[in-house]
Amino acid sequence: MFRLKRIIIVLLIVFSFSYTIKAQEELTMQLVSREVKTVMGVQHQKLKVKMRFKGRISNQQINYMGANPTTNPNISVVALDNYGRMDFNRGTILAQIYTSQYRYPNQKIVSAVNGDFFDISSSMGQSATTRGPHIRDGNVIFEGYSSPSASTSVGIKVDGTPFIMVPELDSYHIEVIDEEGSLKLKDLKVKINQMPTGPNDLAVFLPSFNEFGSNPTSEINGRKMFIKIQEQAIHRRASGVENGRYFVRGQFESIKDEQIEEIPENTMVLVGDDFFLDGLITETDTVRLHKRPSGAFKDVYHAISGPHRLIVDGQIIRHTDMAVHPRTAAGLKADGTLFFVVVDGRQSAAEMDGVTLEELGEIMNYFGAYQAFNLDGGGSSTIAVLDEASDTYKIHNSPSDGNLRQDGNGIGFIYGPRYVPLPPIPYPDTRTVLNQVNNLIVEGNKLMFNSVPNANRYVVTVNGKRYETTDPELTLDLNPGLYDVNVKAYGDHDLYAYSKSDTYNIEIYSTAMQKIMDGLLNYGKNTHSYLSE
Repeated sequence: MFRLKRIIIVLLIVFSFSYTIKAQEELTMQLVSREVKTVMGVQHQKLKVKMRFKGRISNQQINYMGANPTTNPNISVVALDNYGRMDFNRGTILAQIYTSQYRYPNQKIVSAVNGDFFDISSSMGQSATTRGPHIRDGNVIFEGYSSPSASTSVGIKVDGTPFIMVPELDSYHIEVIDEEGSLKLKDLKVKINQMPTGPNDLAVFLPSFNEFGSNPTSEINGRKMFIKIQEQAIHRRASGVENGRYFVRGQFESIKDEQIEEIPENTMVLVGDDFFLDGLITETDTVRLHKRPSGAFKDVYHAISGPHRLIVDGQIIRHTDMAVHPRTAAGLKADGTLFFVVVDGRQSAAEMDGVTLEELGEIMNYFGAYQAFNLDGGGSSTIAVLDEASDTYKIHNSPSDGNLRQDGNGIGFIYGPRYVPLPPIPYPDTRTVLNQVNNLIVEGNKLMFNSVPNANRYVVTVNGKRYETTDPELTLDLNPGLYDVNVKAYGDHDLYAYSKSDTYNIEIYSTAMQKIMDGLLNYGKNTHSYLSE
């Protein structure tokens, strides 16, 4: 009997010990305070908590921002940066927001967090270059100084679907996009700053070839298409030597057959028969050189990246790195909600201790992530949210540097009509071109025009601002003055190409002047009727 009691006591001790270990493995968060606010469809939460995980007790300040682009068509995701047109440039999260806002005048950036790890010491060249791919508006601005397969990317696809996945990039290609944003489906794989070695080779030459090319520029033979560069991001070392990572975007400038002595500044030269195929590259097309997205990644429209997976298919990844830092992470819920979390740290006196990677994964799980990964942290960890009353952005966390760090990139939510580029088009394009819109008439603020057979919508551009209508008329809220107006007709994209168009100069009159004009018009009609009798 005594022996049986001893066995029972031992078993109870073992079970109690096992239970205690299990309890310490689980994350517990005691809420101290919580603020919740929704701005233009984006939810922002600010929490102060006392957290316990694996026996470690800590104080944390956590900021969360999230939205669901799959259920709110006015919410999208935008990759942020402070890049100039011709080079990389670091910027604080506020600088990135304001620089990016100029690119999207019809939308409003609502909130943002810092992005990927970046070359902060300029050890490989420009300090703003990021570890993984940075994609903006479908352009692979930078492929990353590390292998894409070593990163995880977060962003949104062309169809508005948010994602977290491992990026896939193909080789360098020239791609041709028409003025409405449709990619022309012609495979143009290229060599960069390398002489063609066969009759089917396609080559791209940049101004750096003048100095670093293996051959004199004068030996570039054959027809040459000159593309005027409008934007570029070329990875260079301090010496100016290129690191073999390129993004270039521009428009057709000219064609030359004669020998050239150098590649002109801000010019990309294309050499190869396929570039000169009829109608492939026109004066209104955009020509871009980048490392083409492939596989499941080919329809990505905006993306930034980071290195450490925290949750994969709902399972928390265990990490052995026990370093405690401020952290930023991206998460995706099963219902399509995309969210970002910033945890402050290195400020224990202010009850902001910071977390390990494993603790960050537990926090992302707490918020419901099905997929999650780590972005840059430390002094980079920052979150900014729009204050609608003042139309300015407020920093809601406490950056550990004591000020805003200039980072390589960022990511944010943007509100407004979601721009969706038209689907790709075949080359050669055998679709029927719709008739041109004409007979524009303005009565007051109403613009009217002829209907076009087989058209199902019309895009009206007034001084650069786009409007869309399914009817051959549109009411415009415009002040009196002169306006440049352009109207294009669109039909079934698989069957019809959009119509050609001319730009018309129209004048909107004040209400009083319009009444006078109408009166004169009616007087003229009555007079004509009287004389006819």
